[in-house]
Amino acid sequence: MHRFLTFTLCLSFILCMSFDTSKAQNISTQTYYSSNTESNTNYESSRRWRNWKSRWDKSSFDEYGSFKLRYNRVEGLFLGIGFPDTQWWNDYGSGINLLGHFGYGFKSEAWRYKFGLERQFFDEIGFGLGAELHDLTDTQDEWIIPSFENSLAAFFLHEDFQDFYRREGWSGYFTQRIYDTYKLKIGYHYDRYFNMEKKNDWALFGGSKNFLPNPEIDEGKIRSIKALLTIDSRDYSKAPEQGWFINLFGEAAGHDLESDYDFYRVIIDFRRYQPLGWDENLDFRLRVGSATGHVPRQFLFDL
Repeated sequence: MHRFLTFTLCLSFILCMSFDTSKAQNISTQTYYSSNTESNTNYESSRRWRNWKSRWDKSSFDEYGSFKLRYNRVEGLFLGIGFPDTQWWNDYGSGINLLGHFGYGFKSEAWRYKFGLERQFFDEIGFGLGAELHDLTDTQDEWIIPSFENSLAAFFLHEDFQDFYRREGWSGYFTQRIYDTYKLKIGYHYDRYFNMEKKNDWALFGGSKNFLPNPEIDEGKIRSIKALLTIDSRDYSKAPEQGWFINLFGEAAGHDLESDYDFYRVIIDFRRYQPLGWDENLDFRLRVGSATGHVPRQFLFDL
C-alpha cells in the first residue's frame, strides 16, 4: 500500500488604497470613490489574468471552445482545438453534447484526440449518459504543475516537470447531478498504456542543460470501474474567491474484468478558497491517496 499526504498553502495579500477622513466631506467622498475605482480596476485585472491562465490548463476549456497549445520533451510543440464545454451545449445544443479535443505533436509526429458524446435526460434530476473514445498523451502530474506552467518551464528554462505516457481506449459512463453542488460520475474504462520516449531537447534558454529521459511505465491493458464525486460550492469555476472544491476519486481494476493489473486506488483532493478582505484570500489544498494490489508504476504516489 502506498500513501501520501500533500499540503499546499497559498497566502496572497494586496494592499488597497485608503483615503484621508480629515478632509472635507466632499473631498473625502471624491477620494474614496477614486480609491475604490482603482481597487476595482486592479481587481478586474487580476481576475482577467487568472481567467486567461486557467484556459491553458489541461482540464479547462473555454465555454465556446479553446485553442490548445503545450510544449514538452515527448511531443515538442503541440497544437490543437477543443470543443465547447458541457454548459455551452446545455444552453445552445439539442441535448446531445459533443466533447473533447484533437491536435498534433510535431516532434512525436502523432495525432492525439478525445471525442465524447453525452446525452442529458430529465433536467429536473440532472441524469446523463456518455461515451468517449481517446488516444492521449497523458500524465499523473497535472495536480503538481498545470500544463500551462510546465510548458513555459520547458520552452524557456529547459525544465520539464511532468512525466508522460500514451493512453488509448474508450469508456462509457453515467452522471448524476444533485442540486448545483454535487455531481457523481461512474463508468467502465478500457485503456491500453504505452511508453513515450523523449523526442525533443530544445529550449530558448537553459544553456547546456538537457531534458531528463521520460520515465518508463508498466505497459498493458487496464479494464476498470472508476467513480468520481465532485462537491463544488465555489463562486466562480475558473477564478474562485470563496467556497469548497472537493474531488473524491476511486478506481477498481481486476482480473475479473480481464485486466492485466489487479488493484484499488483512492484519491481525495480538498481545496478551500477563503476570502479575508477586499481582494485578499487564504487558499489551501490537501491531497490524500491510497492504493493496494498490483499497481502500475504510473499510478504510484510520488512528488
